[in-house]
Amino acid sequence: MNDLRSSIRNILKNVFLWIAFLTLSLSVLGCGGSSASIKAVLQRDHALAQKIQSPYNYSGSGSLDEYMDGSAQTIFWYVNEARKFDTNSVPADFAVAYREHLAAWENHGQIVANHPVFGTFTSNFFEGFVRGLMGDLTGGAFEKEALFNNWAAQVDRSNQKISSTWRDVENCALKYGVSISE
Repeated sequence: MNDLRSSIRNILKNVFLWIAFLTLSLSVLGCGGSSASIKAVLQRDHALAQKIQSPYNYSGSGSLDEYMDGSAQTIFWYVNEARKFDTNSVPADFAVAYREHLAAWENHGQIVANHPVFGTFTSNFFEGFVRGLMGDLTGGAFEKEALFNNWAAQVDRSNQKISSTWRDVENCALKYGVSISE
């Protein structure tokens, strides 16, 4: 009877060890697959980023309003293209972090698109001149400054959100053994 119990115990022990081995093997193999799929998403994202010019490199040609409108369109293009990436094969937490990062970029694009009207030197001069004739000695400068400062604060907050969500993407990728610098 003891031999039977010992045999059953050994069989159960071996079955348990095989189950543990298979579970560990699958999780390791799964991480390898996760790692490769995360790298693929990050490489595609990097390639997209290389296609666009930073929206903060204003060259001085053309109006600032046109440039900001173009920057917003570029951001929206990036977000739309990045959302086409297949994230079904990446771990769920990475997909969520990446989607949140894209949402931060989309919000940033909306803020950039809603920039205050900068106008041209000539249009600002005439507006100030006319407002001055109507009794507004500042020509609306304080209003424009307040509007700009409010918008700039929104841009700053959205930049911080983009940085924060990108750190989340980096940390999640590192959890699966993928370094962003790879």
